[in-house]
Amino acid sequence: MSDLQIRPFHPDDAPAVAGIARRCLLEVNALDYPTEIVEALCARNTAERFLDSTARRQIFVASLGGSEGVRVVGTVSLEGNEVCSLFVDPDVHGRGVGRLLMECVEHEVAAGGHAWVELNASVTARRFYVRLGYVDLGARDAEFGVIHAMRKSLGRRASN
Repeated sequence: MSDLQIRPFHPDDAPAVAGIARRCLLEVNALDYPTEIVEALCARNTAERFLDSTARRQIFVASLGGSEGVRVVGTVSLEGNEVCSLFVDPDVHGRGVGRLLMECVEHEVAAGGHAWVELNASVTARRFYVRLGYVDLGARDAEFGVIHAMRKSLGRRASN
């Protein structure tokens, strides 16, 4: 995907990011979670919520250029050394977008002096993170179903 770019989130991206989150939840996560959990997560991942979260999180988007113009195809948010969310347009799953977004946040986390990246993975995404080198620290029940606490060492000592 030579025309893929990772860049900081811009407020104008909020509707596209919320749309991608909704599609992921309805088309991908719905395979592993009950309808009521998926609907609750859809209600939570709105354009307004993404805009509000910029006050405490770094958000990046993946954009893809084509004959129809540039479109947002993925997003990841980061708070300190914790990945808070990752969504990739189902139309481009398996094409490296999620991996590139995670490389971006891992770089940001390392630049911030942290020794590891942490996240809570959905049942659906667990295998993806394992392939990227994350260690599953265990599953637990959470507000929106079962999640897996995961961590990846960045191979350096923390300075904070």
